[in-house]
Amino acid sequence: MKNKKKLLTIVTFAFVLLLIVFLILTPADFFKIKKDEFKEDRLLTAPATYSNKPDTNMDRSQAAFEVAQKPRIDLDEGEVIVTVLNDSFDGDTSEEQVIAYRNLKAANTPVYITFVDYDAAQKKYNRLWSAATEITQTATISLYSEDLVGDRSKCIIVTGMNSASERIMDVYRNIDIAESANGNAASSTNNMKKIASIKIDGTISLVETERTQAYHLGMTTGASYKISVHGRDTASSNPMDQIEIIYSYNPERNYYEQSSVKHIPGLHIETRKLRDLLNGNAKEFEEFIEGLWYHINYDGTVDNDRYVYFDINDREVVFYDEDTQQVYNWIGSTSTRYGLYISSQNISVATLRRIMDIELESLESIRIKVFEDVHMKILIDAPWDGSYKKAKY
Repeated sequence: MKNKKKLLTIVTFAFVLLLIVFLILTPADFFKIKKDEFKEDRLLTAPATYSNKPDTNMDRSQAAFEVAQKPRIDLDEGEVIVTVLNDSFDGDTSEEQVIAYRNLKAANTPVYITFVDYDAAQKKYNRLWSAATEITQTATISLYSEDLVGDRSKCIIVTGMNSASERIMDVYRNIDIAESANGNAASSTNNMKKIASIKIDGTISLVETERTQAYHLGMTTGASYKISVHGRDTASSNPMDQIEIIYSYNPERNYYEQSSVKHIPGLHIETRKLRDLLNGNAKEFEEFIEGLWYHINYDGTVDNDRYVYFDINDREVVFYDEDTQQVYNWIGSTSTRYGLYISSQNISVATLRRIMDIELESLESIRIKVFEDVHMKILIDAPWDGSYKKAKY
């Protein structure tokens, strides 16, 4: 028994002696290094775990968007879909479909649109009507539906840009459905008439007119919306001078006609710098707008609580208004004669797509026209519209 206790004492003494020697010979920062390495490992693994977490909201919205964009007819050989609009144009419970497509079999073809409706007798969707537009830049095309005339019959609104970077807007109205909305029997759903055809080197917006409660209750018709276009005043020697043209609906001709023209003086900009920025190279203008731009109020003061940030490296556009921040992926840029046309998509909700029309006002200010793509109106007073001043760093 005494031998066992003696042996245990010797082993314990030897272990303590070895531990003392180890502590003496070990560098002083050994444990500090190990601690830092442990912290670094945690920092490296945490983001990887987070980034692998599935974004269910994004997946669901993307799936819904893809389903909505699926054509309900078989396209002909060579026809490639650009975008789709689903809505009810005849007042019933079923949706019709408007498809914008290109024909790859023919060279330099514009974008076409076609109207698709369901045939209950045949139990399938049929193509009833098609028309060619002047739009050639497929990335810029958008489809909308809106009661422009005020009789609760929806019009098909097509916007986009041609090869000369001019903005195009065509508006189609179904005459038979419009007659049905006014109490007359509709004979068909394919009697489409173009009631507006606008082309300008600038921007196009809808001017909403307040409609009565009786209109919203379906008891009477409402006032027609106007169409406002802004572009360069080609009659002026100053390239920054603008012109505003208002188009109003003429019920007798069933067409939108010019009702007023207003000349807007612009600022004088150094000609050489202007030429460099507006040389048709989208990259040059992207580099110019990179960074932070504050919104300018109507009285000319800078609104520090509202800004737009263009990040050309990460290809993102950030919109900030007081406590609300929206981030959009910068999908593509198209150079225009007076600036840049940007298409973007919300980073969280794939169905939220935003288009920005940016024009140069001065070497320190730009004018932005923003509108939402797919089922949203391009209003003249959209929340993000207006002039912006470059932030000073």
